[in-house]
Amino acid sequence: MLLMGFDEEFKRALELVKTTRFTLEEGEYAPFFETVIRYLGGLISAYALSKEPILLEKADELARVLSPAFNTGAGFPYFEVNPIS
Repeated sequence: MLLMGFDEEFKRALELVKTTRFTLEEGEYAPFFETVIRYLGGLISAYALSKEPILLEKADELARVLSPAFNTGAGFPYFEVNPIS
């Protein structure tokens, strides 16, 4: 949005980011790789462009809930992850 000059839309989107919770119902899973490159990467990229603190806070929050995916014997992440599992 920022790259395209949609500053007002970006400001409105920040309000949605503030209320985002990275949770799933028990038994539901999100693909780890896709979540990292799209959600986490998007938050970090948006922060790098805007310096809006909420974006970095949410990126940190998401990284923390994803980190248990690495609790495997080999150290490679699980394919799917559920932050509450």
